[in-house]
Amino acid sequence: MTSVLGWVNEARTNGYALERGRFNPGTGALAIAIPDRFLPIRAAISVAGFVERFGDAQIPRLVDTMREKLEPAL
Repeated sequence: MTSVLGWVNEARTNGYALERGRFNPGTGALAIAIPDRFLPIRAAISVAGFVERFGDAQIPRLVDTMREKLEPAL
């Protein structure tokens, strides 16, 4: 089992955190950090759904869409 610190480092490297049924079988989630001018990270947003919707091919599109929707608020 990967440690929590390992998951944090993976999220930092990828620019997002991804969960595919590890904690809740059949569900997946993707989260990205919301940057701040004064702090490295202000908060995070996530999307969740059926694990099948979080395949390797879908992740870049989901991450890009989440960032595009956040951009006006930053």
